[in-house]
Amino acid sequence: MRQVVKLAAFLMLLAGAAGAVLAVSHNLTQPRIARQLASEKQGALALVLPQATAFSDRTAATAAVRRRAEFADVREVWVGRAGGRDVGRAYLVAPVGYGGPVETLVGVAGGGRVVAVRVVSASRETPGLGLLVKEQAFLGQFSGQPAGVRFSVVTRRPGAPGEVQAVTGATISSRAVVRAVNVALDLEAALEGAGAAREAGAAGAAGAAGAVAGGGGG
Repeated sequence: MRQVVKLAAFLMLLAGAAGAVLAVSHNLTQPRIARQLASEKQGALALVLPQATAFSDRTAATAAVRRRAEFADVREVWVGRAGGRDVGRAYLVAPVGYGGPVETLVGVAGGGRVVAVRVVSASRETPGLGLLVKEQAFLGQFSGQPAGVRFSVVTRRPGAPGEVQAVTGATISSRAVVRAVNVALDLEAALEGAGAAREAGAAGAAGAAGAVAGGGGG
């Protein structure tokens, strides 16, 4: 009986020591992993908005507009800046593809023009088929399209603005990326509209205040 108690105590001590080692290891590696992920995110942002020299996270600031149901797949919103001015926004959108979310980063410049698109994660899509949506041969179709165009998937050679040829055998994954781009463009338009409304409201308030001040002087 005494031997059993000793063995149990030893196993408890061993388990505690192992837990402590894992905790220390986690605390040591977590900051490094976080820095690596942040670096990868900045690299991806630079690819979809290459004219930007700095990026700021505007996800929280756009929450009022993003709460609409059509923007449920939007995970992050970033603003790219260069020379002290905004040069575009980048949207991380994750619609569901064939096997799971297809995290897509969409760079949009003024007027609703797609600069570039990158799929940052599609780990559950079929290797050799769905994963091909990450290749430039597919993603390059979004760049150079007219501003404000609506994208759609076709299974033949594209013949009109906004048409994107699906990856052979991966139509569902292709549609997920197209949906991500369209959602990003819709959110861009909504944010631009909200900004214009705020500016109009501010101008109206300033004009009213000026009219009151002028009337008081008479």
